[in-house]
Amino acid sequence: MEGLAGLEGLQGLEGLQGLEALAGLEGLVASPSWDGVVAQDEQDPTDSLWRAARRALNRGDYSTAANLFADITRRYPNSNRAGDAHYWAAFALYKTDDASNLRLARTVIATQKGRYPNAATVREAETLLARIQTALAKQGDEEAGRWLAEHAQATGKPPTGEPGAAQGGGCPGADDEDDLRIAALNGLLQMDAANALPILRKVLARRDACSVVL
Repeated sequence: MEGLAGLEGLQGLEGLQGLEALAGLEGLVASPSWDGVVAQDEQDPTDSLWRAARRALNRGDYSTAANLFADITRRYPNSNRAGDAHYWAAFALYKTDDASNLRLARTVIATQKGRYPNAATVREAETLLARIQTALAKQGDEEAGRWLAEHAQATGKPPTGEPGAAQGGGCPGADDEDDLRIAALNGLLQMDAANALPILRKVLARRDACSVVL
């Protein structure tokens, strides 16, 4: 991020100082009651915050974008945009490439999954989580490295039986976790290609077997 060097770069942002710039995000994971809910009017009061957050994101002002998306989730948790705002807040935090922000982004994604399981960005959030874990693993986070190894494993079994026959849950479908697995595998390849290659062969073999019977 241009103009951002770790947490020191946050000090130059107008109205923001150090970790205080991200203080609003703590509420995403620390407040189970969502106190202070603001009723929505017919014009959707999240519009101005959403536009401001996207502008900040587009110009690379990631800490400001994260805080603005967090404002939406905190002030308007029942709005149509609240679930997706979690995703974009996590994405903005991820873009800072700061370890503490990456860990917070990981928790924000978990919060989205728990509170807004039907949000439009839930599947994208799973892929983003793999990217976050990759970034953390590169910075020496052992837990993130284990996560990548675990989620990169191919869990399904190749299909058996006659072509065209009904198959039991071995092949990926619309709701399968292949996107997450492939993203985790990509991260593992960046970290440990030697151990990732056998897993990659299993994934490709499984996908080839599925394509034969389709």
